[in-house]
Amino acid sequence: MTNKLNILKRKQKGKLKLKAYKLLFKEFTKLEWIDLEKSDLILKELNKKGLQKIVKRTEFINSDENFIESDLLREVYLKLEDGSSCYMFTDDFEYCGMFEVDSKEAFENALKIAKLDENNTCFILDTNSGFSFTINFYDDAHNDYPCRFDIQRR
Repeated sequence: MTNKLNILKRKQKGKLKLKAYKLLFKEFTKLEWIDLEKSDLILKELNKKGLQKIVKRTEFINSDENFIESDLLREVYLKLEDGSSCYMFTDDFEYCGMFEVDSKEAFENALKIAKLDENNTCFILDTNSGFSFTINFYDDAHNDYPCRFDIQRR
């Protein structure tokens, strides 16, 4: 019962955020919204597969650079097959769910979404657990990494 109540509370909060959340992803040609409950199940299954146990690599790039300037992003992007899919979301997934998108479009738009998102974080997860990225944007007020992207790959 507690889980149902928790989901209802999250959905209620998500109603206020969903329109703005979906606008972040408006430029995708392939875009399938995955509701909150299904998103929770997908993340639970991916965690079972052990993505969090894989060694994490991190790099920083300047905010004016293209995604292809990131060694971590470029290395995976160049190996992506046409038509492959991944899950993409921001911190608001907790209230709004996630999206299944074309993998190449996810990489091409990830920096922009991280920069535009309220919490400045974008996540990309391969549907087959092949990779996982967390991309954070630090604005000019950040003490250590102003105007930089923090890209983490697992």
